Amino acid sequence: MVKIAELLEENARLRELLVQSQVAIRELVEQVARLNDRVAELVVIAARKQRKTPQPRPSAAPPVDVGEAMQAFESRPQAPMKPVEPPRPKAAPKRKGLIALPGHLDVEVHSLAPDACAHPGGAPLDVVDRVIEERRRAVQRTRRGET
Repeated sequence: MVKIAELLEENARLRELLVQSQVAIRELVEQVARLNDRVAELVVIAARKQRKTPQPRPSAAPPVDVGEAMQAFESRPQAPMKPVEPPRPKAAPKRKGLIALPGHLDVEVHSLAPDACAHPGGAPLDVVDRVIEERRRAVQRTRRGET
């Protein structure tokens, strides 16, 4: 029975210690919050102090007698005249589109549509749209057995 009384007494002391610790923690949390606010204020103040103050603009210089200075400026040695360069010739523009075939190349003629109907007694066909096209093609002329 002695043990139960001792345990109850120790339990009461621990509860009291717990309440005191919670109070101390609350006070410390409040103190940290106040310090954080103060630090934020000091950062703003430091940023203000680091700003450069605008420098006052100097007033215009008093007028000076420019008679002698103007005369010295006008009598200074002049630079030589720049020679006139002739305009550069422009390059010929690149041709666009198909280029005509040279005359020395052989021309192959292919008819893709017949001139007349293929049936017996067929009449000539009317051409609605005729497309004529030239193509370049290099053809190697070789014979078998020759290198």
